[in-house]
Amino acid sequence: MDVPKITTDCPDCKPLLEKQQAIIDMLVKQVELLTARLEKVEREGKRQAAPFRKKRKADPKKPGRKSGEDHGKHHRRAVPEQIDETYDVPLPACCPDCGHGELTKTETLVQFQTDIPRVVINRQFNIDAGTCCGCGSHVQGRHELQTSDAVGAAAAQLGPNVHAAMALLNKELGLSHGKVKRLLEMLFEIRVSRSTSCRSMLRTADRLEDAYAQVRRAVRGSPSILDVMLSVTASAWTPEPTVFRITRHQPATRQERQPAHSCKRL
Repeated sequence: MDVPKITTDCPDCKPLLEKQQAIIDMLVKQVELLTARLEKVEREGKRQAAPFRKKRKADPKKPGRKSGEDHGKHHRRAVPEQIDETYDVPLPACCPDCGHGELTKTETLVQFQTDIPRVVINRQFNIDAGTCCGCGSHVQGRHELQTSDAVGAAAAQLGPNVHAAMALLNKELGLSHGKVKRLLEMLFEIRVSRSTSCRSMLRTADRLEDAYAQVRRAVRGSPSILDVMLSVTASAWTPEPTVFRITRHQPATRQERQPAHSCKRL
């Protein structure tokens, strides 16, 4: 910032003008410094959340956890209570260090492993169908594991655990429908489309209508209701039933049933 110098021929005014000029120069430097800081903050607000690279520390600590009793016990995974599979691992054909072919067994070591099974269960339901002798309506049985009554071209359905997993991944963990599709294919070899995940959310919402209505009735019938926006698990949060209502024209609102002591506290 260029500020023109103040000049005058008055000898008595010269000290005052020099003092004023020094103050102006100082203020100009402060304005330039604050402007640079403001621009930096605005740039950081627009950039991506994760930095491209963190600056290295001048004196970094040694990586890893420190050893010794002063730093606590190291975590050890507990031995599983139930063993589903057992494998015998023989000695190799030769020594991996020198290649000698004669090895002497001295002991048997034990190792435990916990893994996720990738075996998909494919169920077939043989459904008895018939006709009502009273009204002539078509009637067919339904197993508790069935998720749909569809047969014929739409007979291949997804099970309740798959629908529950898709709801958990999308709503609880925030995965997109495309990532839900990839996860099911990569981990469990279940082929679905993004639209299938989307329709599953709508289907799950329809199935939970009765439970949602029960929670709303419980909240409405409570002695007191708190209708404000509060953070979940915050100081005023209670484990009582909570209703979240989201509409197209307003943000999420919440009605929470509050015990008497919580109302006094608020």
